[in-house]
Amino acid sequence: MSIEVITQLAWGAVAPGLLGLIAFLAVWWSRAPARSGAGGRARSIFRAAAGTAVLAMGYAAMHRLVLGRTAFPPARSDEWFPVAALVFMLLAHGVYAPGARPLVRWIMMGLLVAAAGWASASNLFRTWEAAPIVAHLALFAAGATLAVACLDGVASSGSQGAEAQQGNVRGVLALLIFAVGAHQLLTIGCHTMKLGQVPQIIGAMCGGAALVWLFRRGLTFAGGPAATGAAVVCLALFQGVLFTDAPLAWLYATLAVLSPVCFACAGVLTARRWPGFKGGLAQSVAAALPITTGMAVALATAGAPEE
Repeated sequence: MSIEVITQLAWGAVAPGLLGLIAFLAVWWSRAPARSGAGGRARSIFRAAAGTAVLAMGYAAMHRLVLGRTAFPPARSDEWFPVAALVFMLLAHGVYAPGARPLVRWIMMGLLVAAAGWASASNLFRTWEAAPIVAHLALFAAGATLAVACLDGVASSGSQGAEAQQGNVRGVLALLIFAVGAHQLLTIGCHTMKLGQVPQIIGAMCGGAALVWLFRRGLTFAGGPAATGAAVVCLALFQGVLFTDAPLAWLYATLAVLSPVCFACAGVLTARRWPGFKGGLAQSVAAALPITTGMAVALATAGAPEE
C-alpha cells in the first residue's frame, strides 16, 4: 500500500473524528440533566435535532474535504452522498417529531432510501430492465430500513438514569461498529477505497461522539442521528454492489447490515442477565461476528483497492 493511500485513509479518519468530537461536545456541553415536563422534552428534541444536523452536515463537509469537491446537481453516483445525508437529516426531523407513528416512520424511511438509491444509480439503471431495478431497490430499501430500525432501537433503549446512559453509548457503539465494518468490507472486499471512505467518515464522527460520551453521559443518537448515519452507510453498501466488480459484493453488504441486527438481538437476549458492561460487550461481539465473517472471506480474495 502506497504512502498516498495510507495518508488518504488516515486523513479520512482524523479530520471527521476531530469534527465529531468538537461538534458533539458543543451540542452536549451542558451537564444539566433532562427534566420532566415541557422543558425536558424541549431539551431532548433540540439535542436530537442538533445531533442529527451535526452528523449530516458534518458528513457533507467532510465528504468534500476527504473525497473532493462534488457538483450540484450531482452528475456521478458518488456525488449523491452529501445530498442524501442532508435529505435524510430533513426526513429525520419530520419522522421523529413528537407523536410520529413508528409504522409511518419506517415506511417513509424505506421510500426515501429507495429514492436515494435510484437517484444515485440512475445513470446505470437507464440500461436495465424494470424488473431488476425494482428488485435491487426493494432489497436495498428493506435492508436499510432494517438496519436503521435496529440502530434506532438500540440508541433509544433504556429509560432513565444508568439505563438511559447505557442505551446512549450502545447506540453510538452500534453505529460505530456498523460503519467501520462497512468501511473494511467495501475497501478490502469490494476493492473500492472511495466508497469505503464514506462509512469511514461516519465511523470517525461516531468515534468523536464516543469520546464526548465519556464525560457527557447524556449524549444520545436516538431521535435521528443513528438513522441518518445508518442510511448513508447503507447507500454506500448499495453502490458497492452496483458499481464494483466484486462477485461477492451482495454477501458483504448483507453481512454488514446484519451487524446492527445482531447488536439489537443480542441486547434483547442479554438485557436481564447482563444489564451493564457485560451486556454491551456481548452486543459488540455479536455485531462484530458478521463483519469478521465478511473480512475472512474478503481477505481470502483480497486485491488492491481502487483509488
